[in-house]
Amino acid sequence: MTRYNDLHTQAQERWNALVNGELPVIYLGTASCGRAAGALEVLQSIQETLESAHLRANIVQVGCIGPCYLEPLMDIALLGKPRVSYARVTPEKAQINSVIHAIGNSPNPLIPATTPGLEIAKRGNVVIDAETGKTSKERVWAGGDIATGAATVIQAMGAGRKAANSIHAYLTSPTPWKPD
Repeated sequence: MTRYNDLHTQAQERWNALVNGELPVIYLGTASCGRAAGALEVLQSIQETLESAHLRANIVQVGCIGPCYLEPLMDIALLGKPRVSYARVTPEKAQINSVIHAIGNSPNPLIPATTPGLEIAKRGNVVIDAETGKTSKERVWAGGDIATGAATVIQAMGAGRKAANSIHAYLTSPTPWKPD
């Protein structure tokens, strides 16, 4: 019985580390129905997308989830947030969904490290003009969590609208801009 108890304890510890860790968890149904519907291609797309975006997530291949007609099925879980499920996932949809969820709601440290001329606040947020979303870098706008920290979707949408209006004004101004 001791061997079983040890294995059970180890499994419980690994599960707790997975679901309570800082990394997002992407669950992908890769049983026979999921594979027949393209789950392995979706898995490859998720892995490639996370790697190319320099993002990390735990990817867990799970067995049969139930509704085969909805395969491939993908769930994404962020610590302290409800799990989000996606059905009929294609490799293209997986790219978008995995990046959006993996980014989360805190500033990505790669952005300031790879974007010279972008002013960053103490907490790692991008500094913007509150009315336009314009950053310190020419032709770069930002809004939402990257600029303000964790906020509501409605606030992020409002910031996106301000930035879009400012971008439109910039692109349609009488003084043409020249690409880098």
